[in-house]
Amino acid sequence: MAQGSKQLSIAQQAFELRRWYPEATLHPRQAGLTWEHTITPHPLCGTYDVKVDYDLGYVPQAFVVSPKLFRHDGLDLPHCYNQEKQSLCLVYQTAREWTSNMLIARTTVPWISEWLIHYEIWCVTETWEGGGFHVGHAPWERQRA
Repeated sequence: MAQGSKQLSIAQQAFELRRWYPEATLHPRQAGLTWEHTITPHPLCGTYDVKVDYDLGYVPQAFVVSPKLFRHDGLDLPHCYNQEKQSLCLVYQTAREWTSNMLIARTTVPWISEWLIHYEIWCVTETWEGGGFHVGHAPWERQRA
């Protein structure tokens, strides 16, 4: 699906998520959707249950549902907005890295896998190798796309 400048509908997002990840669970609603899936981001990585909550016109919110992610003594999870909810920081929205004309299936979901690979490296090295810019515990719940 081509990504133009027009906001994609919930139906378009749901269609592409089902097309790319047919085994995932998808709960569409009038103005948003929730997508849940079990992923193994790389053959040498663990398996994770993840969730994406999306409200039309806002940045998708990504979560690791299980397992509870490992945290080094005294260190917060890197690039994570909420330590308890395990909500992942995947975009620097000030730079408009995600817009509502982008497919969640081709952006947010692969970014979750990439985050998890860097998380597993961090578990061993205590160094975040994923790059990016993280502003800390910003009010992430409703970032406009």
